[in-house]
Amino acid sequence: MLEDIKIQSLSEDDLPAMLELQRMAYVPELHEPQTLFTAMITFPRSVCLGITKGDVLRGYVLGYAADPEREDFTDGPRDDFDPAVLYLHDLCIAIDAQSSGLGQALYDALEQSARQAGYTRIIANAIDGRLAFWEKQGFTAGAQTAYHGVTATRIEKPLTGESESQSP
Repeated sequence: MLEDIKIQSLSEDDLPAMLELQRMAYVPELHEPQTLFTAMITFPRSVCLGITKGDVLRGYVLGYAADPEREDFTDGPRDDFDPAVLYLHDLCIAIDAQSSGLGQALYDALEQSARQAGYTRIIANAIDGRLAFWEKQGFTAGAQTAYHGVTATRIEKPLTGESESQSP
């Protein structure tokens, strides 16, 4: 499944495909508006990547600089942030491509881009039973929280040296 893939920065032209992936992959409570996706893609301190197979978007990852003490990320990027901390807002893979290695490839590209941009730490909320995937990437679990009313776990990972994720 990893042949013929391409990972590149997202643009507003990708929004329709991103919204469709989100609609298919997530419960309705986790569906977010196009305005939020636009805010993340256009935020100056963001890392937003898409993975395509052929010409079809098969997944995306969205991250942006954030204050690590912030508790609610539902409204996206804000002007008050720590330039060393990347909040990983979402990593979404098409349902029929999950467990194919695309998520791993996309996460690895995000981490590499984050390092190159000077980030030293990634924080996120692991939702929907996905904590094991994030722990495999080197994240540690913190406090239980909620995101759009769905149970989540706050996770974080320091970025030191080379990539520390463990491929399957």
